[in-house]
Amino acid sequence: MTLSRRKKLALHQGGSLIQTRWIYDEECTWGEYLDLDVTKNISGHLFDVIQLAADTTSRDIFCLVDWSPFLVELLKHHWIDEFLDKVRSTIAGSIEFGAGSIDFLEIY
Repeated sequence: MTLSRRKKLALHQGGSLIQTRWIYDEECTWGEYLDLDVTKNISGHLFDVIQLAADTTSRDIFCLVDWSPFLVELLKHHWIDEFLDKVRSTIAGSIEFGAGSIDFLEIY
């Protein structure tokens, strides 16, 4: 069985980071895409391109950061604790924004 080096990373609701990879069995000449939850290994994907699923919000981005003590510590000087406190106290889906009201989102 061969696991492709090509992968796609996508951020989903709740801060789930899903890696999609192609696996191929050369004996059976059969392959399929496999989705792996790599949320707990976010620090291993710091320099990878991550796509945002259609339903992703900024809350989901902060939920992903909250999974990693390394990232929380790294971002402490950018007031990450205040952002994470707000995210933790907000119920998912309780804040609604129209897509037209957002000009851009810039994340460093």
